[in-house]
Amino acid sequence: GGGGEEKDGGGENGEGKEEYHGLVKPDIVFFGESLPPRFAHLCMEDMPKCELLLILGTSLTVHPFASLADRVSDTCPRLLINREKVGQVEPLMQLLMGGGAGLDFDSDSSYRDVFLQGTCDDGCIELARLLGWEEELMELYQKEHKKLDETSNETAGSSDQAGKTN
Repeated sequence: GGGGEEKDGGGENGEGKEEYHGLVKPDIVFFGESLPPRFAHLCMEDMPKCELLLILGTSLTVHPFASLADRVSDTCPRLLINREKVGQVEPLMQLLMGGGAGLDFDSDSSYRDVFLQGTCDDGCIELARLLGWEEELMELYQKEHKKLDETSNETAGSSDQAGKTN
């Protein structure tokens, strides 16, 4: 097809499309869109079971995600890996809600929240190093980046060919 036509493989969210000549909506939820009902169900089911909450690269300002840190048990450790401290306890909200309502890194009563300042990549590498997994992580990182580079080069090559006329 041409001029914006798509061959439909019958899949949902563009799955099975053979050819794209226009915008395709990714399988994500954009800001302002409603989350699927499954999200609320799984939050209620999964968050209380959480044994360690890792929070990476976020402003923790967009709800409902900003409130997920408060949905784990009071004994669940929470690690924020970020360029800056975010999501901290607001004293008024803590009073109104009887605790919770944010992360607590600096108070004398803080016992489970840890802030690791840096990029997500650097923070994950440091966490892997502390757990004895750094070598394995770096091997995986290099292997997957090599695949991405190969895919990128193949895509660039086919784009060059598509732009040529006979």
